[in-house]
Amino acid sequence: MENSKNWRKREVLTDKKCCRYLAALLIIPVFISCSTPWIRANPPSLQQHGTDTTTAAPSPASVDSVKEINFADAFDASISLPDEIAESDSIPGSAITTASRRSEPFSVPTNRVRVALVQNTGRLVVYSVGAVRLHTARQPYSDGYRGRMLIEARKGNRIRLTAGFRPVEAALPCTLLSDQAYNFIEIGDNTYRGALIVTSGKPGTFTAVNYLEVEEYLRGVVPLELGRHSPEEIEALKAQAVAARTYTYRRIIERKEQPFDLVATVADQVYGGVDVEYREADKAIKATRNTILTYGDSIILAYYHSTCGGTTSDVHQVWRKPAEPYLRSVSDLDGSGKAWCRASAYFTWEESWPWKQFSAIVVSNLQRQFSKHFKGVVNSISVDDRFPCGRVSRLTITGSGWAQECGGDQVRFIIRRGIAGHPILRSANFSVVPSGRSVIKITGKGYGHGVGMCQMGAIGRAQAGQDFQTILQAYYSGVTFSVISAGADAR
Repeated sequence: MENSKNWRKREVLTDKKCCRYLAALLIIPVFISCSTPWIRANPPSLQQHGTDTTTAAPSPASVDSVKEINFADAFDASISLPDEIAESDSIPGSAITTASRRSEPFSVPTNRVRVALVQNTGRLVVYSVGAVRLHTARQPYSDGYRGRMLIEARKGNRIRLTAGFRPVEAALPCTLLSDQAYNFIEIGDNTYRGALIVTSGKPGTFTAVNYLEVEEYLRGVVPLELGRHSPEEIEALKAQAVAARTYTYRRIIERKEQPFDLVATVADQVYGGVDVEYREADKAIKATRNTILTYGDSIILAYYHSTCGGTTSDVHQVWRKPAEPYLRSVSDLDGSGKAWCRASAYFTWEESWPWKQFSAIVVSNLQRQFSKHFKGVVNSISVDDRFPCGRVSRLTITGSGWAQECGGDQVRFIIRRGIAGHPILRSANFSVVPSGRSVIKITGKGYGHGVGMCQMGAIGRAQAGQDFQTILQAYYSGVTFSVISAGADAR
């Protein structure tokens, strides 16, 4: 609980933000017509605003290597679960089918996305520059709220919203919608476009969901997933925009009966809202507007990762998922035999642990992964087999009277790094280096699960002059470029 002094300090800071935004609103006043239908708890159809504005930002410098950002597994929500780890059988290799570059129309139910920002909380402070109105499934509340708002969970699946001295209670789900098209909503240190849906969480809690157009959502995704890049690397940003957009629409379709489509973390895609937007990423999103990747009559699973190390992975070898013809292992070498992602800081890497620390980490994670007790300490670890891409397909860990095999991406969640927080191993493409009994050392290549587009490879290809279609063709076999056509929003 913050004391009154801290609250006053926060309110001064937010008042400064208010002044900046109000100044912008006075320059470009854009209001939604009174005839526009309100968003209710399950929002009805809304027309696309079609804004072409971009957010100016300082000219980004060229990025030659990946920073320590854990976007390597940005697409799989539960890859730590043992039953999602790939079988050791591999698909026979085949040539990559040239992707069609025709823009085929593809119908989707909506062009708006619901992104969970804060889940299962009992209390949330929201700040709105412009006035917002509270709407429920039964009625819109006539009062407008602006500035600091406190949302608190109440009994009976309800919330209480307090703005100034005007508390009001509402049943969940409900929506905070602005009268102004360019209003921003702040939660913590982040600023978001669109509306805020408040829906039920675990008993006694609620979840805050950002509801906005997909194209606006991508402006807060692409910069965090690929970083800031120069105009010379915009084709890589375009490729990232298409991959992220494709994944978003796939999730919208898969989760249409759920209270939200995605979360704002690496469990889906990292989303930072307005504050991370910058010019080159905005240009890439606009240039590829509504473009997605399809295979047959379906939107593809557009997995991507940081650094493949020279070869990508078959999806079924990484997780226990069905094989997909467009997610096959492909060589990612240029004409001289060098990997496109070689500029990555994690193209090659090394990790070492004191044996006692390594044993404690591995035993703890084995118990978590396999839900059984492993007595004593780890005595040995050996790589017994590999997939054709070089990643470990079978690893044997032995202890006092026990032995456990594992493989695929699961090994990254068992052999965690020795630094604070014990993040997962960068890649499953590694070798154990003999180094005595006091220290264990592992050397490896790449960063991430290795499925789909290699982000650092995409940057290298863009620097060499490849366009975004060519880049995407290299990683997703036989796909078609399609343009979405949004239908009525029935949510």
